[in-house]
Order: sequence, then structure tokens, then C-alpha cells
Amino acid sequence: MDVLDQLPAADALPPEARDALSAYLRLLTARRLANVTGLRDRDEVAHTLLGDALALAAVPEVEAAAADAGCWLDLGSGAGIPGIPLALAVPTVTMVLLDSVGKKCAFLREAVKTTGLSDRVRVVCERSEHYAAGPPGREAHELVFARAVGPLATVVELAAPLVAPEGHLVVSTSESRARDQRGDAAATAEACGMALQRIEGLSESPLDHSVAVVVQRVGAVPDRVPRRPGLARRRPLGR
Repeated sequence: MDVLDQLPAADALPPEARDALSAYLRLLTARRLANVTGLRDRDEVAHTLLGDALALAAVPEVEAAAADAGCWLDLGSGAGIPGIPLALAVPTVTMVLLDSVGKKCAFLREAVKTTGLSDRVRVVCERSEHYAAGPPGREAHELVFARAVGPLATVVELAAPLVAPEGHLVVSTSESRARDQRGDAAATAEACGMALQRIEGLSESPLDHSVAVVVQRVGAVPDRVPRRPGLARRRPLGR
């Protein structure tokens, strides 16, 4: 049995999207120079990266946004997770893969070409603070996703100016990390025109204790956000 057969969300994809996901999995496990993931075993990559990413499609805010032909963004995309699997699962949207590391951006461009997503997935090789300072990045995305970018408070501040009014940030993390960092994240969200809505278990994820932290844009993002690169991690706004 192919490892993708063990992922219900992958098995439910249309044949062309399933083939593209399989090609992406081969690319992830073959490429080492880009250092896009520390995982090397094919089954581990499929479950830890692809299965967990596809589970986000069942989050109600993601399901609702999928009905519109909107623009989503994967913050600190790295290996393209969760952006590429979600773009394959939701053909109605366009996706921005945002990363500042040149080798990772080169890998992302190859992955976009390999998966046949070039018509609606764009790679932006830039720090989020610079991309969010004005058009085309600021307030331009109905959904922003993040995984393994940093502490929740840091992610909230970096994402806030990228989220469209009434849009959402969806952060993939573990239940324990979400619980431990919730207070700081909620305080930073309030300072950035956002509100932490809830922590939702990802029941379709093959990973135990995987959750999505859902944060909504509820007000104006202060003009001072984004701040200079690095400040969001060193001095969170909520403290």
C-alpha cells in the first residue's frame, strides 16, 4: 500500500491532485541541498508534513474561505507546508509561499513547477516584515497559515498585517505548545487588531495532539506593525 493511501484526506483528492501530491512527496524526500526538512523517511514525511497539512482543510474557517476565489498565504513556507498540499486540495484559491531563505525559495519554485501549480501559486522570497509593509502583501490574504515559524506571539505579530480585514490566521502546532503559549499570543493579538478565537484539534491529522490555533482579524492593524525585522521575536508587543 502506498503511504498516501493511509491519509484519508490525500486519498479523497481528485486523481490529478493526488498524482501531483505524490510527485511533491518524491521531491521532498529526494532533495537535501535545500535543507527544507530534516525528515528523510517517506512515510514520516507523508504523515508529519502532508497529512497534517491536509487536515487543515477541515477547519471551519478554511472550509468557508475555500468557497471563495481568494488569496491565501503560507508564512515562512520552507518546504511548502502547508501551502502546497492545501493548494492541491482547494483548487479555487491562489496561494503565496513566503520565505526569506534563497535555497528554500529555489526549492519552492521547483515544487510549484513539479506539482503543476504555477498558474495559481506564487513564491515570494522576502522577509515577512518587508512584504507586509505595503502592497501587494499588506492586508491582502483571507487566510494566512504558519507552521514551525516561531512562538505563537511572534507568529501573530508577523501575520497580522498580512491578513485581510475579517480574515484569519491559522497556526499548526501541538496541543501542549498552544496551551503554554496561548496567553502571550492572545495579548499580542489584541495589540495587533486580532483576536485569538480558539484552539481546535485536527481530528483528521495522522499526528497525535496536533491542533490549529485560529486567530481572527477584528480591527485595524497599527501602522507601526510590522516592526523592524527581529523585534517580533525579541520584544513581543503583548508584553
